Amino acid sequence: MANPVRRGILIGSSGMLFVDQMAVDIYFQDYWHSVGLMHRVAVVCVGWGMSVAVVQTAMAHQPGLPGAWTISHARLHNVVVQNFSIQPFQPPAPLPHNPHGQPFPTTGFFLLNGQPVQGHIMPWHYRVELRRAQANQPLHYHQHQPRKDHTSLPPPIKPGGSHQVLRLISYSTQIQNFRRGVLAG
Repeated sequence: MANPVRRGILIGSSGMLFVDQMAVDIYFQDYWHSVGLMHRVAVVCVGWGMSVAVVQTAMAHQPGLPGAWTISHARLHNVVVQNFSIQPFQPPAPLPHNPHGQPFPTTGFFLLNGQPVQGHIMPWHYRVELRRAQANQPLHYHQHQPRKDHTSLPPPIKPGGSHQVLRLISYSTQIQNFRRGVLAG
C-alpha cells in the first residue's frame, strides 16, 4: 500500500533559516474570501535545526484584509503536530549519538522576537505532520511572495498566487540536487 502522505503536492520549502524568521502561508480559512476572526499557523525558526508552530489570529472586516496578526495561546490546541522521528537515510557507517528513537516533547516554551510563547516543537530533518485538531477541518495553503532578506518579517501573501485546500501538511527534508528522467514511449 502506498504511503498516503507521499501522494500530495509539493508546496515548497519552509523558507526560514535564521532565528525568528516565519513561514505564515497556512491558514484555517480561505484568505481571500473570509471575514471575521481568521487563523493561521506560523512556523518560526527558534534556532538552527528547530522550528516551532504557533497559531496566530487577526480580525478581517473585509475579505483579504485582516488586521494585525497576534499569537493566540488559547488556539494552540486547534492544531496537532505529530513527529514521526528522524528522516531515514543510509549512512556509510553507524553514526555516534544518533537521536533516532528518542522522543521529543510535543510542545515547549520559546522566545519569539523577545516574547515567551508556547508552541508545537518541529525539529528539522524529522518527518513531522501538522493538521487541524478537529477531524475533517481543512488547512488552506496560500502562496506568499519570495523572501528577500533575513529579517523576521514574513513575506506578504501573493495576490493571484496558488491556493490549495489540504488535509495536512507534512514537513520533511529533501535533497536539493537531483535529476529526474522521463521514460520514452
